[in-house]
Amino acid sequence: MAGRAARGAMAYITDAEGNARFFWDCVARSPLLRRGCDTQRGGKARLEFASPAAHDAFVYGGDCFDKGGGDIEVAEALLDFKDRHADRVHLIIGNRDSNKIRLTSELQPQEVVLPSSTALAYWAAKRVTWTEWAEGNGTGRVSKLKWILAHTMGAAEAFEGRRAELAAAGGPRPTDEDVVESFLGSLRPGGFVNRYLRRAALVHRVGNTLFVHGGLTPENIGFVPELGVSLDPPDADRPIPGTRYSDVDEWTARLQEFTEYNLDEWEARPHWECIGGAKTRGGCGLIGYGYSKTMRGHTVMTTSFLNAAGMPHAPAAPVLDFLHRNGIERVVTGHQPYGDSPGLIRLGGVEVVFADTSYSDGGAEDNRGVARAAVTLHPTRTTISGTLSDATEYSFDTDAHDYLGRPVLYAGDASGEVWWCKALLAESERLLIAKPCQTNRFKLTHVKAAPSDLALAAAA
Repeated sequence: MAGRAARGAMAYITDAEGNARFFWDCVARSPLLRRGCDTQRGGKARLEFASPAAHDAFVYGGDCFDKGGGDIEVAEALLDFKDRHADRVHLIIGNRDSNKIRLTSELQPQEVVLPSSTALAYWAAKRVTWTEWAEGNGTGRVSKLKWILAHTMGAAEAFEGRRAELAAAGGPRPTDEDVVESFLGSLRPGGFVNRYLRRAALVHRVGNTLFVHGGLTPENIGFVPELGVSLDPPDADRPIPGTRYSDVDEWTARLQEFTEYNLDEWEARPHWECIGGAKTRGGCGLIGYGYSKTMRGHTVMTTSFLNAAGMPHAPAAPVLDFLHRNGIERVVTGHQPYGDSPGLIRLGGVEVVFADTSYSDGGAEDNRGVARAAVTLHPTRTTISGTLSDATEYSFDTDAHDYLGRPVLYAGDASGEVWWCKALLAESERLLIAKPCQTNRFKLTHVKAAPSDLALAAAA
């Protein structure tokens, strides 16, 4: 039953994006998890519960793939864990997961030449087009995959990262075609991306806690797109057809039907086809669901709890009403990077934790540096612990101080701008406050402030 109460605590990790070192470091940080060794699979690393006899659970928040060069390792660890503990391990679909199903159509022979249906991605209009790329890099499926990854998926590192991961498994150095075949093979039945999507969900509820990859908005709360309607490409003049449900468990079940319908359709029709004079492909509903320009707020995958300026805000009134009516007191998400520690909102009678730290340190090769976090969800409290990008440690319950998860004014800022209180630092008992950098939406200005220098500001 989707809404059953948690019997133990839940560990949460999100947005590893193929970075195996980051993933295993977060596992080591969690009091509920540990890295084991699978002797039956050649000594490969194995994800385990730290206390096998306990009733703890684990949720992975989505975006398993892309940037870190460890897509296969991370995915196989998650899937093996899910296979061994199906009712205690839960996987969420992120946009970097669902967008991979595009590859079966966009790498078919007629699409890797010029002209092509994917000469310009509607969700990335300011980036290099396929035509521009091909003029300097040639055509063919190797070149097309490199363009797709770099200029439509934000994962320029992924092609060489996959080559390195394949090479680490032994044998001759993988060719360009070997890399392409690895991406396509992962999508076939039995492939690790296919299996991840089949075992994961867009929304998952455990007791008073709701998990999504992105955020909740008045547009997406309770909304399920109509089955069989193309959401790819978008039509700005047409309302998005679908049904809105008031019960969270029914909403979750109907979204799962939507996901499975689209995955079935994609497997049945993985390539572009012309139907009724229109060019279409299987799975276009799920493809479209992963893009903001398509869904206009009607997706839980790419929305967030940050406003346009990059500042956290309270959930909108219709969202709070939906959550309160359904007994949801805590929402846990990823997707939107928010500095080098998880973000926190405690407003409107709901707690929101958003734990994507993929842009922790812009000076590090992987944009993460040493920043790591562990989110532990107990039935009645939440604990966040970790290391900031400057190696400062933090560990706190989210209700340990009234300012946590709320907007504050800082006495040291003469501008009077509003900051957000993110964390309680372990040694100094200072509070970590942040505000967005005006020149870089992924960068935050941080201050380790004494509580006496802060005052609550009006909620956004």
